[in-house]
Amino acid sequence: MTITITLNEIKSFNPCRRGWEELLTSLNKTKSDDTPVTFSYIAESNSVSDSLWCLRVLSKKYLKERCYLMAEMAESVAYLYTKDAKVDECIKAIKEYGAGVITIEELNKKKDAVYASYVAVKAYPSTASASVVYAVYASYASASYASVVDADAFVESYPSTAAVYALSATSADVEVEREKQKALIKKYLG
Repeated sequence: MTITITLNEIKSFNPCRRGWEELLTSLNKTKSDDTPVTFSYIAESNSVSDSLWCLRVLSKKYLKERCYLMAEMAESVAYLYTKDAKVDECIKAIKEYGAGVITIEELNKKKDAVYASYVAVKAYPSTASASVVYAVYASYASASYASVVDADAFVESYPSTAAVYALSATSADVEVEREKQKALIKKYLG
């Protein structure tokens, strides 16, 4: 499946000036119109983060794809953290929510448990590496992101994405992570 969004749709969410100009330049455009673009194109022309920022344009119709994408992004950095059952449960819950198996309330309970882990790790940094902090928070961010199903609420409470934290956590392997994330975007969004 290939999901497209238009430049007008992106513009309606007030993108940052740098990212917006970069996208327009890549398309040889000077202003928005109804030109369709894919998320993969945005990831290549701009960045993975800009492509994920554009998820806010998608309707609830694509909730499953968004949830699966964010869950797999969190899974892609799983090797960075000490196994934490709450994080694994949260990733599983994101997928279950996307598939309609659990409710938003159940997902939020898992998300809150992961956030508690994040706070605990951040409070005692001497007991955990930066990679642990980033990866646990990546999973939490994924759950937060997936749980926002209303575009207006999303705009007001836009959380950091798993991708940003995954890249931050793997400074030695940034290019490898970036390519994995681009592949996941292509897999779920086209």
